[in-house]
Amino acid sequence: MKKNVVLLYSYGLKNGGDMAITLGAIDLLKNMDVNLKVYSLFDKSHPQYQQSNNFLKNIHPDIEIIESPFTLNREGNMSQKIKTYFNGIRIISGLKKVQLEIDIKKSDFVFFNGGNLFRASSVTDYLRLSALMYPLRLAQKHNVPYYILPQSAAKIDWIGKLLMGSPINSANKIWVRENISFDYLNKLFPKANIDKNIDLAFNIKENSGHIKDEYNFTKKKCVAITLRNQTIGDLEELEENKNKKILYVFKKVINNLIEKNHHILLVVQTKKDLKISERLLKEFKSDVQLIEEYNPFKLLNIYNKCELIIGMRLHSIILAISAGIPAIGFFDKSWGFKNPGIMEKFEMEYYFIENDHHEIIKTMDRILNIDNLDHKKKILKIITQEKENIVAQLSNE
Repeated sequence: MKKNVVLLYSYGLKNGGDMAITLGAIDLLKNMDVNLKVYSLFDKSHPQYQQSNNFLKNIHPDIEIIESPFTLNREGNMSQKIKTYFNGIRIISGLKKVQLEIDIKKSDFVFFNGGNLFRASSVTDYLRLSALMYPLRLAQKHNVPYYILPQSAAKIDWIGKLLMGSPINSANKIWVRENISFDYLNKLFPKANIDKNIDLAFNIKENSGHIKDEYNFTKKKCVAITLRNQTIGDLEELEENKNKKILYVFKKVINNLIEKNHHILLVVQTKKDLKISERLLKEFKSDVQLIEEYNPFKLLNIYNKCELIIGMRLHSIILAISAGIPAIGFFDKSWGFKNPGIMEKFEMEYYFIENDHHEIIKTMDRILNIDNLDHKKKILKIITQEKENIVAQLSNE
């Protein structure tokens, strides 16, 4: 008889990387041949609920998607935010009963979706964690085995450690995406059952039946670039001096590529990156094309046509290297361990905003002027092995 599984949470389409994680989680769990019930990160009042629901149901018509009991819209006015917090307090305290508890109680397993959950160093983080950890506490309460799919970590202070301690230590298994987070979390939570695996986006199955190849590029060799000027969690923009440095570095990099007869694809796969991408686009009259795309399958097609990606968005890099495309990372140090950790796992070069553009250009020239076939084979071998490992582990549960 099929097991009943609850997945928490499915993410939205405003961020192509978040949707890639969700698709990878669903594909992974469907390998187990289960009855899958998916809780959305959003309630029905949020515009992303219906949009992401329709997208997922088009690809996976057999899954059930349910609205979140919480209202997690961070973009509302103060009155809406107060109402959101009050509703959350009522749910977490048990004053308001929700369908989620009934579904968890009836399930055989609960899975928490992958991403960047493990961070806690501000009041905003504590409030977010209280809501996100609530389903895991319900699983503990009803003795339902639960698993946390591949995560990364950032700074966790003593309050965060207290909030996260019980749900993490009681999880049947926790996977993390890279070595830096693995070492950090093992030191903080030595009793937890923590293992390593790759980002869920690598588990996306080809779904060519659901997409059309809409992008026809110039015959020139293409290099993709993704920008990001948001703090961790995309809560607000980075300081203007960092914005200026990002624009300065990429202006130098793009001019160098244009001189060498490359066509630049400035890809926006997260809505909040559109503004800074348009600022950069204005600096060029030709040979730079802005593409706004949030569908992970279409993004895979775009990156697959490129010689290289220089990415500030981690999942632009993940989608590219899953297609065997070499990558260079360009990050802010405040974004946590996930970026350098994943780049090191796949032996890819990365730099921080503080670095000089000459270093990036030097690495870029080297990658574009050598045969990367052996490295591509090595990357694809790692991906295949890791996918087989997590499927085998889940099959034994």
